[in-house]
Amino acid sequence: KRVTTLTDLLVRADDPTAHRARGVEAQLTLRVAYKAVFTGAASREQAELVLVDLAKSSGYYNTTPVDAPDHVLRQHEGQREMFGRIMRFMEPPLSEMIALHRAVAEEQRTDVTTQTEIS
Repeated sequence: KRVTTLTDLLVRADDPTAHRARGVEAQLTLRVAYKAVFTGAASREQAELVLVDLAKSSGYYNTTPVDAPDHVLRQHEGQREMFGRIMRFMEPPLSEMIALHRAVAEEQRTDVTTQTEIS
């Protein structure tokens, strides 16, 4: 099982550096996907994009540093709790949770690569 990511949609095989300009295009793609999900018109691909984005932006698969200030810890835990709630209601099989985790990791790597190349 593989979950669709922005990288899948925006990085072309013929141009491996295309992710450099993906910022605006990625935001537009996500905006369209979110609207489709919350109006009931989403494709499976759009639903997967939204789940990956929510998992990534909530920090669901990340940990907060031990020495983080209390307010940061609370914020991070609250974000993770909200995404966890979504997952509990969805009850995805383990294979889909693993695929989601891999997709989030791939997106985080792309984000780091893009930020490094922009700097």
